[in-house]
Amino acid sequence: MAVNRFYLITLIVIVLLLGYLNYQVLKPFLIPIAWAIVLSILFYPIYAFILRYIRRRSIASFLTLSMILLIIIGPFSYFSFLLIKELGALLDDLESGKFDTIKSMLGHPIIQTGIDKLTSLLNITPGELDRLIAENISQLGKELAARITRGVREIITVAFRFVVMAISIFFFLKHGPIILGKAYDYLPFSVKQKDRLVRQVRNMIISTLYGGVIVAMIDYLKKT
Repeated sequence: MAVNRFYLITLIVIVLLLGYLNYQVLKPFLIPIAWAIVLSILFYPIYAFILRYIRRRSIASFLTLSMILLIIIGPFSYFSFLLIKELGALLDDLESGKFDTIKSMLGHPIIQTGIDKLTSLLNITPGELDRLIAENISQLGKELAARITRGVREIITVAFRFVVMAISIFFFLKHGPIILGKAYDYLPFSVKQKDRLVRQVRNMIISTLYGGVIVAMIDYLKKT
């Protein structure tokens, strides 16, 4: 009896450990899959409309996914283009010497008087002040480089999650009815109870998702 209890406890511990390890493996995929489910539900009427004219589920899923990606990527691509354009203009201004006026401003008698008062207050020489400024600028450059490195890693992570989300959306649209049909068959209720549960869940999803989208659009129109 004690041996059986020991085996049972050991089995429970192993199952819990394996479950935790599986969760850690699947953790990076959970958020993209959750967003894929939400977007699949939101755009499923469009997929059903396309499927009425194009009888192939793969093509209808691909067209719907292309529409979703265009809606998501379009604004980000536009803002990225504007950011790159502004950075290019800034570099051109730096190379053309348009910021030389800053150096002349620093040499203005009033500003130079303020710098002299600052050095006397801190009890340092102008050379030491220049050295401190150079060290701080160097430290700022190092911090910016570290942030850029972290930013690149975050961009790779976002791109990976985006690819997982896109693939999940494609298969959810294509095989969504089959998946829901299997889940419907395995529900431990009567047919009447299953139908009522499906209606309640559908109404809850429609009211939550579409209501949120409508509220967001109204709020955007008020701000503009």
